[in-house]
Amino acid sequence: MNGFNGYDGEAQLDGRNALRNGRQKGAESYISTPNITGKIEYYGVRGLNAGLSGYFGKTQSRLYHGIDKDDDAAMARADSSVTGIAMAGFDARYQKGGLRMRGQFYYTAISNTDQYNVFTATDDVNNDLGSGMTGYYIEAGYDVLNLNATAKSELIVFTRYENYNTHFKTTGGLPKNKEYDNQILTGGLTFKLARGAVVKADIQFIRPATSDEFAKTFNAGFGVMF
Repeated sequence: MNGFNGYDGEAQLDGRNALRNGRQKGAESYISTPNITGKIEYYGVRGLNAGLSGYFGKTQSRLYHGIDKDDDAAMARADSSVTGIAMAGFDARYQKGGLRMRGQFYYTAISNTDQYNVFTATDDVNNDLGSGMTGYYIEAGYDVLNLNATAKSELIVFTRYENYNTHFKTTGGLPKNKEYDNQILTGGLTFKLARGAVVKADIQFIRPATSDEFAKTFNAGFGVMF
């Protein structure tokens, strides 16, 4: 597959948003180097699904389009606009009766961040993309309608703890920004109307490592999968 858009005239990756702004969309997507991803899943225990997954490659850069590969200066400039990405993760889901549990952990190593941060500097201020990121969560819930044997819908009360740190590791003398290390506590309801249709509402308490207080966010939405 094609990878994240790392540079299309300006930097798309940074410390605060990490890889988020590099996501490509439909007809606007392009490729300068292929990436590979894969997953192995395990179903050997009733009610349990566990998986190991990986993603490896480089970010994409429009500087490679039409470039003369014998032009060392142009190639060096283009090489400075990309980063390498190696991502590995573990996830698991377990269900028994009304009990619902799930969680995952991911680690991402990003190479060439020193050159990328300098190359994409604006107003003489270097970019701050980190060279290592972590993210994990664990969630527990219970379907209260499971107590009714005739119920066809599900109403799951859940709580989740998660943490993500886009500056878990930095290189080139870049200081770690503790604002990028966040804890999130979430509590909410999931109402499954029918197979593939769900209504959700939750409240999140978010706190960066630089603060002693949680900011509150309320979310609600409707989802359909077909």
